[in-house]
Amino acid sequence: MCDLILPPSPQWYCSKIIDFNTKGVVVFGARHDVFVLDASIIPPIYKAQCCLHKERISSLALNESNVCCSASEDGKVKVWSIDNPMEAIADHNTHRGKISCITWSSENSDVVVSGDDGGQIIGWQYHENRTVCYCPESAPIVYLACSNLIETQVAIGYKTGVILIIEMKDWREGRVLQRLRGHDEDVLCVAWCPVPGENFKTYQDLDNPNSQSPNAEADAVTPMDFGSEGHLLASSSKDKTVRIWSSLRGRQIAVFKSPKSNQFAREDKTKSWSTLLWNPNNANHVYVSSSGGEILKWNLDSGPSQKPASISSAKVLSHNRPVFCMCAGGLNNSLMCTVSMDRQMIFWNLPQCVPVCAVPTLGGFVYAVKTSPIDPGRLAIGVGDSMIRLWNMNNSVNPFDVTVLWQGIKSKVTALAWHPVKEGRLGFGTDDGRVGVFDTLSNKPPSISSHYHRRTVYVVAWGPACSTVSEEENETLFVIYSVGDGIILSHDPKKFQNEAQDINSVIFKMNGPKQRVPIRSEVSWNPDFSLVAIGNDDGSVEIYKSGSFKLLCVVHIHRKLVNSIQWHPIHNVETSSSQKYYIATGSNEATIQIVDLSSVLGGKLHEAVDEVVLISEAKTTLFGHNNRIVGLQWSPHDDNTLASVSFDGTARVWDASKGQTIASYHGHRGRLLCVQWSGSDPDVVFTGGEDFTFHKWRVSRNPYSAEDDAQRKKKTKSRGRKKTLKDADDKNTSREVKGSKTDHPEEDKGSTQHNEVKVTEPSVTLDTRTQASLDELLLKKKAELEGTEYMPSEDIEALQVPRETTIEKQQQNAAIVQPSKNLMDTDSSTKSNENKSKRIFVSLRLQNE
Repeated sequence: MCDLILPPSPQWYCSKIIDFNTKGVVVFGARHDVFVLDASIIPPIYKAQCCLHKERISSLALNESNVCCSASEDGKVKVWSIDNPMEAIADHNTHRGKISCITWSSENSDVVVSGDDGGQIIGWQYHENRTVCYCPESAPIVYLACSNLIETQVAIGYKTGVILIIEMKDWREGRVLQRLRGHDEDVLCVAWCPVPGENFKTYQDLDNPNSQSPNAEADAVTPMDFGSEGHLLASSSKDKTVRIWSSLRGRQIAVFKSPKSNQFAREDKTKSWSTLLWNPNNANHVYVSSSGGEILKWNLDSGPSQKPASISSAKVLSHNRPVFCMCAGGLNNSLMCTVSMDRQMIFWNLPQCVPVCAVPTLGGFVYAVKTSPIDPGRLAIGVGDSMIRLWNMNNSVNPFDVTVLWQGIKSKVTALAWHPVKEGRLGFGTDDGRVGVFDTLSNKPPSISSHYHRRTVYVVAWGPACSTVSEEENETLFVIYSVGDGIILSHDPKKFQNEAQDINSVIFKMNGPKQRVPIRSEVSWNPDFSLVAIGNDDGSVEIYKSGSFKLLCVVHIHRKLVNSIQWHPIHNVETSSSQKYYIATGSNEATIQIVDLSSVLGGKLHEAVDEVVLISEAKTTLFGHNNRIVGLQWSPHDDNTLASVSFDGTARVWDASKGQTIASYHGHRGRLLCVQWSGSDPDVVFTGGEDFTFHKWRVSRNPYSAEDDAQRKKKTKSRGRKKTLKDADDKNTSREVKGSKTDHPEEDKGSTQHNEVKVTEPSVTLDTRTQASLDELLLKKKAELEGTEYMPSEDIEALQVPRETTIEKQQQNAAIVQPSKNLMDTDSSTKSNENKSKRIFVSLRLQNE
């Protein structure tokens, strides 16, 4: 159970990827899942997640009964309930192509209409599992909209710019009612008028071009009465026009060209998109998005020459990139939700035309999260969409007070570190090897070091400069250290134009060279910056004196690469800690080691150390995870509480003094990558992972249950066993599936030979004479290889006996196969001789036949 979640971004360039009903339920598709939010209260809260699809979600729709229909790129359509998102009510895969849009029938709650990129339209009554297919035009469908007044009418927008109005009646093949031409490019959205009638002023002018209304000015301000005949249809296109059509007469009656975006909105002509929404409460208002993300309100009762008004403002919540979808919902359809390329979901108050809340979304793995040491209520989140989120947790009114940093970042943000004393200074590392520093209190772009890593930067950390700097400067000067390519570099933020210093050279100069240069994987300073711990690929953790990098001791308990090292805080919120020399380490193994270094470092920190102390035993070992440990964090509120995350998809909170799990969180779907305690609330933990989500959850609401944990592990092992057996059938050996062919070639070789014997065994059926001859031959060869004298047991002729029964034959066959196995196990060099024996075996059988 989680308190708050930053969800993944809804899919881009999808015409209907979000929907909203009057009960306040919001559904949207992100990657291959559907997320459910409860927007009956603002700000909205996370409700559920549907994981029924295996491919990317392409479209979805929600009805007033809280039943959702969703479609994926593999051509499958599923219907499921919001109350039970883990089980599908019904599904079908009739489509031959990628489904581009799906919608509910406005009147019949069990009818789903969907269209694909091949032009095929399918109406599906899922209760009776009846379908009807129709393909009026062989062109990709972009949008579908069922009429809210006439159940059988459906408007279809095509990639060619054509709009069709078809009738699908009595579950027979549909027929085309109107073909509307006017757009030059893709039709991106179509919307029916919420009220009937086509009594539109511009339409009357087209019918009677010479007639003029004497009360034209009064008509411009009086709300329009559309009458009762016909039904209006609006459409938006990539050609930046919005058109209103008569479905009764099949002609265009108004056109509106989208204006250029304001200065604060960024417009990309190559990726332009425009969508619209007809206000369900006021048929005179049509909301249109410009290609730069500006939301415009078009008043149909203000005359055709009046320009639409913008409801976006640079000073408040607004989009600055193209908007892909708009939908209305909430109580009496009083809210509008918009999703954009800027990775924001903004909720608007429709009657007042003002934004009320923005939900930030994420477009990549959550690699790193750090709490500011100066302002514990400020959180920095590094995401794989090349952006950093700054989350202000001190805002009690708006829980989604998030600022985005994107300038100067060209790749995934994989590491973060706040400056220990300077407020607002944030160091970061990226997937392309760059290291930089942001001043989060200003709007300036970041400073980037001129010395790059060749590959991903996994760790950045602030620490004192090396002893090459004078002692006075060394006390106050902090530099940023980065780990990547198996090395540690030291960057001076004031001299980013200079080349970074390789810490290995400093270590070798102080402690002497090593026979093997270790691959560095982690660096961590203790809270008072007097000690630094460096993790290596062989599982060792080296403790150095800060500044001089004099080696003090080596902790070698892990046997695999170290992923995380966490020093225990010197002070917690209430008092000083007695465990300041404790370190917690996690590696590619599934265990966490807690080591007490006080006996080694307590009295020798400032003394000359002649011998390096080797520590090979931990004070406490924590068992519970079943995959590598990638993140650790001591609680700043309690001395004995530790949080961890693992590739097994779980986060755990431990009582380190007892070695027991206090809480276990299973809300993520995928591997976890980072963990952070709240600096202000001792019950709150933040976690992020590869599921594109960032979770805020409470320890007290996720207590550990041994039974649930055992069941989850059992399910995981069962899935792994099924996968292994399935792959083993394909490859004839399970060891190859597990990877032992690469890791243990000798064992795999023996396994392959063993399997060869098993394969041969059921195909051998010989008489007693042939079997005895082969047995004598194998024993003779064995004696020659071992250098011993061969003593024949009996004469072969004397072994002729009457023909045995089938059961006796099988017993003797098994007796012959067994010595052949023993012979193969004696020495691997006998393989060629065994092959000769097999050839003799087969020749003897042929002769006998």
